[in-house]
Amino acid sequence: MAKLVWTCVFMVACCGSFAKTNYILLSMNDCINCTANLHALRTVFNDYNWTVVMPSDYRSDSATIIHRYKLDPNKIIWADTIDGYPTTGMSSKIIVTTNNSTRQFPLTNAIEALKLLKENAALENNNYTFTERVTYSFSNGELSLTNRISKHIYLYEKEIRKYTVGYKQEFLAAAYQVQFGKEYTKNLEKYIKDYSKLPALEPQIVKYILNEDSTIDLLTYCYIYEGDSTDRLAKKLFSVVVYNYVTENITKSVNLTIKDTAYGINEAAFCKKGNKYFFSINQLGVSDTDTALKFLSSGTLKEGSNTLDVTLLDFTLPDEYIDKNCYYNFCDPFISYPMVMLPIANTLFNVENNKSYNIPFNEKLLKENDPMNASVDQSKMQFHIFDISYHLPSKSIFAIYFTNQNYYLLKYNVAYKRLEYDRILSEITTANILYHPVFDKKNSTNVLFFTKDKKLHTYLAE
Repeated sequence: MAKLVWTCVFMVACCGSFAKTNYILLSMNDCINCTANLHALRTVFNDYNWTVVMPSDYRSDSATIIHRYKLDPNKIIWADTIDGYPTTGMSSKIIVTTNNSTRQFPLTNAIEALKLLKENAALENNNYTFTERVTYSFSNGELSLTNRISKHIYLYEKEIRKYTVGYKQEFLAAAYQVQFGKEYTKNLEKYIKDYSKLPALEPQIVKYILNEDSTIDLLTYCYIYEGDSTDRLAKKLFSVVVYNYVTENITKSVNLTIKDTAYGINEAAFCKKGNKYFFSINQLGVSDTDTALKFLSSGTLKEGSNTLDVTLLDFTLPDEYIDKNCYYNFCDPFISYPMVMLPIANTLFNVENNKSYNIPFNEKLLKENDPMNASVDQSKMQFHIFDISYHLPSKSIFAIYFTNQNYYLLKYNVAYKRLEYDRILSEITTANILYHPVFDKKNSTNVLFFTKDKKLHTYLAE
């Protein structure tokens, strides 16, 4: 009885409201200090209805357990499984479920997980309420939000939420049918059974592109198994699903294949021009001697094909990523066709002509406003880009970046290779905004941001 694992499973109803019962599962494989998390949860969220579940073998010690942990005997279930989850042999973790989407957290993050759930409930039940847990973007002049917990995408028209897009079983069935042909049904049933017990394997929507014809291109992934039953490997299978969110129909679904086995597709970037898509990639296994690391790929959607062949582009990670030993960390490309930038490098890539440019940031400005940059040359300066926008009429790239509590806006004329300006956005501060500012994807020179009072503001770059 000296050791206990406290594994918490919080079940949440589909519409954002909390379920009547939250389950706290206890097993006997970890240090008793973990119980501090239980007491913290009960203190911070004492309005939650929770039930303790313990293996049936421990029922004979029920009096001791109830006394030691001050449990309500009317809120204990003695069972070896609950809702399909075993109550023995589990590691310390918390599993939260909301809107049919399940996430895992370490047990030490139990309070944070419940905060996220609480914020999610507010988001689901209100038309225009969201928190810093939500990311937002603007396409075709309209707002879309992504809930980081449920992974649902909320589409707005004139500030009113009109559509919600979440992962559907049809997306999974389509991917498996392409992958396994006539054998897809038994493979699909096996996978569904597995991820119902192991939520880390659950399929996801990771990126999206809004189109003007009421369709949305979704970058999704699920898992497939390779190897035999004694040595199986779960491998991510990426798909592009074109989905009509008005009629709720799939208009196209293709699985991604990449011929270069040294690389894999990841979920950091997703963009398209016509029928040509762009994806971020990473090398599978990186050593200190690797310097020519590619990070971008593309593939063209062909009529009648249910697969999309992805090929590597020649661009490699800038020197800053190698010199700072970042490699694929902080490597989430920003794409505003045909231009691409990475968060911590001043290199601009053009996927149309395969050229690259070094943007000369305002060195004086960065040195004066960030002590970390005061005594280093430009190649070692610290900053983080949060969005870019290519303005075709002026052949200029706009970028929003951040350093030392300040947001900056720069304009670089690609045609003349000239920095037009680089200035602090004094109107936007970390004290008054809800999340990082972004560009309107339709009106490319408009900077959009929400203040903490949840009001939308526009800053005109030009």
